[in-house]
Amino acid sequence: MRIVQLTSDWRPNGGAATYVRLLSRSLARAGHDVLVVHPETNGPTETPVPGVTVRSVPAGFSAGVDAGSLAGAAELDGVLAAFTPDVVHVHGVNSVALEERIRRRYRMIRTIHVYEFCPSGTKYHFALDRACVYDTTLWCLPRQAYLRCTLSKRPGVWWRQYRRAAAGNQHNRSCDTIVASEYVKREAVRTGFDPARVTVVPYFVEPVAAPSAPLGQTVLFVGRVAREKGADVLIDALASLKSPWRCVIAGDGIDLPHVRRVVRERRVTDRVECAGWLNGDALAAAYDRAAVVVMPSRWPEPFGITGLEAFSRGRPVVAFGVGGIPEWLDDGVSGCVVPPGDTRALAARVAWLLAHRDQAAAMGARGRERVARDFSAARHLAQLVPLYSRLPEPARG
Repeated sequence: MRIVQLTSDWRPNGGAATYVRLLSRSLARAGHDVLVVHPETNGPTETPVPGVTVRSVPAGFSAGVDAGSLAGAAELDGVLAAFTPDVVHVHGVNSVALEERIRRRYRMIRTIHVYEFCPSGTKYHFALDRACVYDTTLWCLPRQAYLRCTLSKRPGVWWRQYRRAAAGNQHNRSCDTIVASEYVKREAVRTGFDPARVTVVPYFVEPVAAPSAPLGQTVLFVGRVAREKGADVLIDALASLKSPWRCVIAGDGIDLPHVRRVVRERRVTDRVECAGWLNGDALAAAYDRAAVVVMPSRWPEPFGITGLEAFSRGRPVVAFGVGGIPEWLDDGVSGCVVPPGDTRALAARVAWLLAHRDQAAAMGARGRERVARDFSAARHLAQLVPLYSRLPEPARG
């Protein structure tokens, strides 16, 4: 097949971009012709593997643009027409007008990586430190103020975010959509998506060489350093431990100054390393040095691909049981699922794994087996490619 991956983000910074890169490589290796198109603001064009062509077009369809925007459409039209795709797979574009334009010309499917049907995209209330349980309605406008669904305090921003989500939801009800977890599907259907047109296709990771034994007492956090990701929660939990430990924060983000402040206040500066974004061999080495990987997320993680990365390298995971995490993390089997927000329980589980290396290694090994069985590229493509083939022909109206 000739497949376009149209993505708002192509930078190697985790999340959806990591998935699109893995997917493009895997499709090419399976014999498909793949074109990746992204905004030129993402950086220079690159070709990850033979069979994958990467093109950038003038910015105008990145996430968060107004629902009616057609900026960059002419350039995109030319790129797509020259490639003549069998299907266009959309990731995080969030432009209703642009997607409708594509649907009139090509078979199209979209993956929702975050909660695009929520005005803030997080389904999380900063004021309460808990997941949102409401549908997207006009009540979202006042909630953005008193429940702090967004960090912005400007009513104009609240209105734009609500208007984008409302327009997108109306559009999405008639779209074929992929999500990575049953949790996200339930939330999407509650918001009005057609359940028959929403398919769960979990993320995957590539196989790696057999990992070495965990070294030392290193606890690893990988991801955005933002309040909803909970790196500060992890530091609080570790600071209460009496046993030896060290922590690596592999990531960057808006909350990094706060996390550094928590590190100083808890007097653990000699035990915590803020390593910044790690990719490729550097990230692999961080996983290999870790005894345990912790996901202390406050928000309902749509999936949590970091956990699969940890499993692939034989590392157990400790995580709050939020969002889609319990769908791949088996408590007491491949790691520990902790009640959301229970910092004491989080600290206790980490301490137990650090003190019981044989059991931790066994959990990591079972996680590795789970990845090979359920979250491989072959299994993912076996679910995804038939979806591509079954998409309806474009209306060409």
